[in-house]
Amino acid sequence: MESRAQSLVPEQFGPLQGVRIISSVTFIAEPFAAALAAQMGAEVIQIERPGGGDAWRTTGSQVTDVNGASVNSAWVQDRRNTFNITLDMATVDGKDLFLRLVSQADIWMESSKSGTYNGWGLDDETVLKANASIVITHVSG
Repeated sequence: MESRAQSLVPEQFGPLQGVRIISSVTFIAEPFAAALAAQMGAEVIQIERPGGGDAWRTTGSQVTDVNGASVNSAWVQDRRNTFNITLDMATVDGKDLFLRLVSQADIWMESSKSGTYNGWGLDDETVLKANASIVITHVSG
């Protein structure tokens, strides 16, 4: 595991302060679990897909953000206290960046269709080689 980057959380708080979570899904079960962790002080880095971002952003009731863009009001609530990035893990650069993020995390949470990460060469064994102490959670809705 490489040396740990400084936390993105500007002021540490709560029982999960100092815990870094990589969250790499959309819709309901896993993002809700990650949001709860963020509300308890964990640093949650939410990975969104390229192009459209998190599908939950554009589903349901919309509000307008400060830049004039529409976003799902539930997404705003559900993703508070999280840090969002876009990453294409199907590319070599995306896979490498994902493994660098994982190498500095405590937990990786995902809930994709079975085999998705294996298809990108990011099976549990590969992730554990990047960080032998990471907790991997496969969340099912």
